[in-house]
Amino acid sequence: MGIISNYFEYLSFIPLITLVILFLIYREKRINSILSCWADKEGVEIIRRSSGFFRASPFFFTLGHQEVFYLQVRDREGRERACWVRLGDFLFGVLFDRSVEAKWAKSDPSDSTAISGDSHALD
Repeated sequence: MGIISNYFEYLSFIPLITLVILFLIYREKRINSILSCWADKEGVEIIRRSSGFFRASPFFFTLGHQEVFYLQVRDREGRERACWVRLGDFLFGVLFDRSVEAKWAKSDPSDSTAISGDSHALD
């Protein structure tokens, strides 16, 4: 009886693991959707995206349910720019909020202000 009860204990974790996997898939699709809408609204194409998790970003206080990315984008004229974006708001993160805050890197290296900010919510 001990082997069978251990078997059923392991099987009981399958729904939990399935829920975690579905949650991660949903979160990634939502992030992609938010970034895609933001890029369309800004008139840019995202050519490279990297997570800001292990990089120093210009956002002072970001919670774990918010996402930060460093993006390389190309505008309609073919110019490439870089920016940091933070997805989601302070309370609800990306799961219940589609807001995006962008901080653009200045293209002129002699400019003393390295970053400019822009924030808006996507409908």
